[in-house]
Parts: sequence; structure tokens; C-alpha cells
Amino acid sequence: MIMNSKVDIYIASLWRQGHVVNTVNSILLNPEAEKITISCNLYTDEQWGYVNNELRNSKIKLHRTNNEKCSNEKLKYINNGNSPYIALIDDDLIYPSDYLKKLIDGCEKYQGHVSLHGVILNPRPIRSYYHNRIVYRGLGNVNEDVKVDIIGSGTLLFKREWYDDLDEWYDRCSNVSMDDIYVSFFARSKNIPRYVLAHKEGYLKHKEIKKEDYYVFDKYVNNDKVQTDFINIYF
Repeated sequence: MIMNSKVDIYIASLWRQGHVVNTVNSILLNPEAEKITISCNLYTDEQWGYVNNELRNSKIKLHRTNNEKCSNEKLKYINNGNSPYIALIDDDLIYPSDYLKKLIDGCEKYQGHVSLHGVILNPRPIRSYYHNRIVYRGLGNVNEDVKVDIIGSGTLLFKREWYDDLDEWYDRCSNVSMDDIYVSFFARSKNIPRYVLAHKEGYLKHKEIKKEDYYVFDKYVNNDKVQTDFINIYF
């Protein structure tokens, strides 16, 4: 591990009953957490006031965003930061206090992007991104570290120094929620490997899913032509 193990963290948040507060409080228990930047997508005035009141910490920067590029909004401010590591996290999870250390150790071991979630694609061309793949789940058991094609950005860490174009990432994204694919593409373009790290089910905790919660998977699982075409062209 390098001497400076600080991590800048980026989140794209929908309201989800204000669960982002619980998420951030959990990641702050990781001593490596340095700066946390949150894109608060489509928050009402009341919701915006709530998170500003609950997340009063000098490490936290809140932005009120319009969800123009959906889950890709977590990349909007990714160039703003100075820590050697970058982490992308989801607003519906609770992270353990050794989470960032685990990912930093994996990043140093493999000199690549590391996550607790990712997929290996079937041989290309594929017919469907969501149906032609092997999934290693962040909320399940992964028995050993595995190299993957697409790495999950909800539990992701990599080194800032690997990229000199972070300020371009957001602009290069469409308005289709496919940040996992985009970030994996940016890594692949620089021949940076991607690994899912071994972990036990229960290591990450998920919030109770409410009827009003929006999830990318539910929207695109049977409507993934954009993702599929991107994979077949660039992977």
C-alpha cells in the first residue's frame, strides 16, 4: 500500500427515503475517507434541506443536480479531488469500516480497478448485456478474486494517477445509465485490469427496497439495446 491511503468518494443519489445519510455515515467510519462528493439528483427543497442538515461535515460536498445523465452523474465531479484513490459508491448500501482498506489492498495487489461486483461477458457479439454474462454479486458470496470485463461502480476503487482525462469522463457519457460500462471502457482503453474481490454475503448491507425506489436494472433488464451495442462495438 502506498503511504497516502486517502480516498475521494463520489455518489449519485436519488432520494430513496434519505438513505444516503446512512450510507455516508457508514463510509465515514473508514479512516481512509477524505472527501465525499454527492450529486443529489432531483431532490425537492425539503429533501435538499434534510441532507444539508444531516450531512454537516467538512469532508462532504453536496451538489443539487438534475439527473440529466442518471447514474452517470456520479462521474460529474470526479476530477475534483486530490487523494490518490477514487471510490464510487451507491446510496442504498451500508459499508463496513474496513471496506476502503480492503479495496486499497486489492488495488495495490492487482494494479487495477477493484470492486465487489462485476461481470464476465459471454463471447462477443452478445445478444443482450443483461442476459449474456456471468455476474459476481456485491451482495452475495464471491469465493475468490476474479478478473472481469465490466466492473460494478457501486463498490469501486482505483488510482487517480492512472487517468489524465477525468475531466472528460462525464461529457463522454450519454443519458443512459451505464456508468459500470463507461468506467470499464475507460479502464480497458488504458489496459487497466478489473477485478472483483472475494467477500462473504452480508459484508455489504442493502437498504430495504421500497415500492417507489428506482433501479437501473429494472428499467433496462429487458430493454438493453444501447448497452448491448456499446459492448459489441467497444469490447
